[in-house]
Amino acid sequence: MRHKPVKSATLFEKNLVHRVIVQGIFVAAMTTCTYWISAGMGGHATGQTMAFCVLAFSQMLRAFKWKRPLSGNVSGTAASCDVCL
Repeated sequence: MRHKPVKSATLFEKNLVHRVIVQGIFVAAMTTCTYWISAGMGGHATGQTMAFCVLAFSQMLRAFKWKRPLSGNVSGTAASCDVCL
């Protein structure tokens, strides 16, 4: 190897860490608020169920956000999406 490898970026970049922390705080706040509101309306079991729903939906939205095609071409064909059913 004649040239040393170029170190372009690290895994823990400042912008990425900031986004992860902000998203985590937002999801935690939404889950806690959902628990307290639904527990007041229907009891502890309802609060737990609704909090779980918020966590599950937030994870699904996060996963689908990363599965979105990178190009701006959305033609509806199987070649333009990452997941084809």
